[in-house]
Amino acid sequence: MNEVNRLALNLDDSFASLLVNIETLEQVRFEMARLRQQYDLCEVDRKLCLSNRSIIRLLDDLLYYTVVDLSDNYEVASSIVAKLLEKTRGEGENEG
Repeated sequence: MNEVNRLALNLDDSFASLLVNIETLEQVRFEMARLRQQYDLCEVDRKLCLSNRSIIRLLDDLLYYTVVDLSDNYEVASSIVAKLLEKTRGEGENEG
């Protein structure tokens, strides 16, 4: 397998990782919207507000680690794209 093919496969893996991070963020966004609706009702039911504390902590952790992973995955994908561009430019110069 040549270098460009290997880089392309690595890039495909990086984009798959990015997609997982995006899907996680979409789920967290959904849960946060649900919590927001519930908190709008907190004036009526104080116990409901207190029971959601662990969910909020979980969502906060998920957001933190997903954003960290998303940033790392972006850096990997960006590096692979730069290497691919370097390789294709080098091959283009050799052909021309």
